[in-house]
Amino acid sequence: YMAPEQARGDRDIGPACDVYALGAILYECLTGRPPFRGATPLETLAHVLHDPPPAPRMLVPRLPHDLEVITLKCLEKHPRHRYASALELRDDLRRHLSGRPILARPAPILRRVMMWSRRRPALATLAAVSLLALGVVLGIWLKLTDDLRIQRDHALEQQIEAANQREQAVQSLREARAAANDFFQLVHSDKELAEQGHHELRYRLLVRALLLQEKLTERYGEDPDLRVEMAHTHFNLGQLAFNLGKTDDAMRHNQRSIELGEAQLRHSPDDVRVVRNQAARISERALYLSQLGRLGEAETASRRAIELLAHVARTSNDGQTWWHLGAIQDNFARLLTRRNRRDEAESIALSARDSLNEAIRLHFINFPGDIYPGDYADRLARIHLHLSSLFALSRRWPEAEAEREAALPRIRDATRNSPRNPNYLHTQGLYLELRASQSRTSAPLEQIHARYREALEFRERLVRDHPRVTRLRAALATLHAEWAEFNAERQPELARASYRSAVAAGVVLCQDSPKMWTYSRDLGRHALALDRLIDKADADDAHLTQAITFSARWLSDDAPHEVRSLLAQLYQARGERRATAGRLADAEQDIAQADKLKD
Repeated sequence: YMAPEQARGDRDIGPACDVYALGAILYECLTGRPPFRGATPLETLAHVLHDPPPAPRMLVPRLPHDLEVITLKCLEKHPRHRYASALELRDDLRRHLSGRPILARPAPILRRVMMWSRRRPALATLAAVSLLALGVVLGIWLKLTDDLRIQRDHALEQQIEAANQREQAVQSLREARAAANDFFQLVHSDKELAEQGHHELRYRLLVRALLLQEKLTERYGEDPDLRVEMAHTHFNLGQLAFNLGKTDDAMRHNQRSIELGEAQLRHSPDDVRVVRNQAARISERALYLSQLGRLGEAETASRRAIELLAHVARTSNDGQTWWHLGAIQDNFARLLTRRNRRDEAESIALSARDSLNEAIRLHFINFPGDIYPGDYADRLARIHLHLSSLFALSRRWPEAEAEREAALPRIRDATRNSPRNPNYLHTQGLYLELRASQSRTSAPLEQIHARYREALEFRERLVRDHPRVTRLRAALATLHAEWAEFNAERQPELARASYRSAVAAGVVLCQDSPKMWTYSRDLGRHALALDRLIDKADADDAHLTQAITFSARWLSDDAPHEVRSLLAQLYQARGERRATAGRLADAEQDIAQADKLKD
């Protein structure tokens, strides 16, 4: 609706602009479209400056001719060719409506001049001379004006071209970013890849997705949406790397995801999704630090994640936010349990259970009649199992059993739609192990054996189906050791075989994940337990040597007491066994090393 003189930026703007706008409105009322239409605003303005509008009767053939003339007179490029005022336009429209001739078709200017000249010849001669001089001046002025107009039009065309190129670049970025994101989602979320345990393949494919995202960043600059997607990719690469035992890669990817998340958090500190994602990244780092034995750093990170998320959860009706809060609280409670702060761990675990129940309540409000979301059900089941363990440590057996059995329906909910998901099956294994362990307090011996056998067979099947998932192998090693400890006095031969299985699994875990202190620690403990069951006359000390090899990697001047104490026990046990076997020189070295570590 902007007149050409306005589009050019002329200063001499008057009523003719309003007449033009009224004509544009009249044109759209008659034809159903504006007089000019371009792909972009700048292209539309170019049409306004240079092109005549399509004749209305070409769009609506039945339109009266006079009405077309009136409309086009309003849309003349030059203001003086339009109606002088809106009143003149009104009057001409009334003439049309009443069936009278309109004024929009005046007599040709040449005939009017000739008639005037015949009436006043002298004045006409003077006027002719004046017009000739004026014509020369006007020609010069029009030439200058036309040059300026050409320059302005050229500049406008360049702006239109630049805008089109920018739009094409943005569109190319969108398409490339969408392709990279689709590839990431396909690899990360593919149920078959996840359930069949193809973690190494998923890891390599996600690395490809990340490289594509980084190339897009180099080409198109710092696109905010692309940085968000890169943060997600780094986060998921960290998780896969950790499951594959690539500890350094896991920490590197996680740290990069946190850095990208902090930039988003500074920009949008009140955005629930931004806060939730950043809390998840920090909590994941706490989990890695915990597995590496850096418990103090892990606790600091956990508290930071809970602080971030609790603030937005209190004012949020979003189930996912409450689910994330519950998951982070659950991980923190497990960390506190490892640090023997059971009362605090129980309090945090109860809060985690409340958060998960709130998440589920909100989910079913938003999606009535829906099934249990798998991740919600799985996490709630784990919290029930953790609480059961805490109650058992306090010998609150009825509460322990109630929490344990409360986990079973949630496990079924999680595995109903994803029966091969290794995470959900791992939780089912935890339930079977806990049931077997807690049955030792009151169940008949035959039932205890049956439950342990069921748990072991389930764990062994999981490891066969998902051999690259390290935590499944670690869980199997721990279960072998627990089963051996139970049989140490009742069936020593069975206990020795179980401990040997635990040690063999521990060696593989330490080889695949050399940066995981918990695996070295558990291997050392299992080797010492096995050693106590082996006859002292037996010269075989391979189990102790293997444990020393991996635990010694953690020895340094500032090594934690836990490392030094475990190594001292291992050297002491090997020294005693070598002394019995007559290897006195080797025995003396081991005993001396043990004494040095004790000091």
